[in-house]
Formats: sequence, C-alpha cells, structure tokens
Amino acid sequence: MIWFRWENIKNDIFLDGVVKIDKNNFLPNKHLIEESIALFHSQVKWDDMFDIQTAEKRIQNGEIVFILTHNGKVLGHTWYDMMWWYNIFIDKNRPDNITYKFCMHTFNEIEYDSLYGYTDYWNIKATKLFLKTGAEILHPLKVMF
Repeated sequence: MIWFRWENIKNDIFLDGVVKIDKNNFLPNKHLIEESIALFHSQVKWDDMFDIQTAEKRIQNGEIVFILTHNGKVLGHTWYDMMWWYNIFIDKNRPDNITYKFCMHTFNEIEYDSLYGYTDYWNIKATKLFLKTGAEILHPLKVMF
C-alpha cells in the first residue's frame, strides 16, 4: 500500500451538484447512494464494494459520503471517516477534470485541514489523483508513529 497525507486542504474550488450526506439527511438522499452503488457495479467488478446497508451503518457511525451529480445524473461518490478519505469512484464517462474538482470541493466541506488515505500499489489512477490534489506520500514509519 501507498499511504498519503494532505495538509492545508482548504481551497477555492467549488462545484455544483455535490451532495453531502450524513446522518441528518440520509433518508431523503438514500436513492443517490443506491444509484452510485449501481453505477459502480455496472463498471467495476469488486467483491468488497459496500452495499446500502453498509452505507447506512457507516453514516450512523458518523461517516460522511459525498455524491457527485452532473446534469441530473449520479456520477460517483467518496467517503470520509473523520480524517480518513476513502472509496472514491467516478463514472468512467465523466466530463474532463471533474474528478479533481469533486475531490477539491469535498475538502472544503469537511471539518479537517489535514487528511490521510491510502491506495494499493497497482492503482496508478488513484495515486496520480492523490498527488494532483496535493497529497504527500508518507513513509510507512510516519503512518505507524
């Protein structure tokens, strides 16, 4: 795995069509999460993908999911568990640069100024995205201590 840290993440990028879902607005927005899950399954075969029951448990435990919509269509999601950023997925048929803008927008919507995350070595797209959004690659010992 490659571990990352983002510092001073606040920025001036805001994007229309981003829905922040937490325990206060889960039920009226549950369908957006379901649409993003279905979109993921239509494009990616991954046995560890969360389902709507897992999403609800995460949210009830204080996690936040952001759903990206564009022209009335769900394009993807990403999750935050306090300072941990994970599970980003965006439709492969997306407008140029929207993934970057989505990530930068979500940084402005969370209460932390620093984040941590990781990806597998083989996931080159995630690594490039993380570096583009200002991440620093951490040495494994920096993560442990």
